[in-house]
Amino acid sequence: MQTSLTRNIQADANVHLRGTPQRPVVLGNVTVNSGEIEFFGNKYTINRGEVNFYNPAKVEPIIDMDLETHVRGIVVDISFEGPLDKLSFSYRSDPPLETNDIIALLAVGRTPSAAGPLASGQTVQSTSYVGTGSNALLGQAIAPASGRLQRFFE
Repeated sequence: MQTSLTRNIQADANVHLRGTPQRPVVLGNVTVNSGEIEFFGNKYTINRGEVNFYNPAKVEPIIDMDLETHVRGIVVDISFEGPLDKLSFSYRSDPPLETNDIIALLAVGRTPSAAGPLASGQTVQSTSYVGTGSNALLGQAIAPASGRLQRFFE
């Protein structure tokens, strides 16, 4: 599968479509094996991904995905999970950086702050909901894609 935001997505799907054209219901899962996604000018490799449909009353995709990108020589891993309206994020980088530095690096390509990376062996993970703090910026980047995904399943 290939779209304006994705490239060479390879996935396995096991979904069942039920209901009426006015009220469709999707049950099952889609497992993403590989591919790339692009937003904010960065290309992310999909390391692992699942989209699950558990709700028998409405179409409500639950996403669990791990992405990796390289920006200015820094490897950044992003994991996000949950329903589209309440995605939670976790960030890691090599070398380890503070979450705000990772967000700035991804969003505008700004290099890490003068404080520099954390001590060797330390990692920083931050999990919160889209729309709060620094995740709002990433949420805005994902929102157009998630909106299209939601409309696709409605």
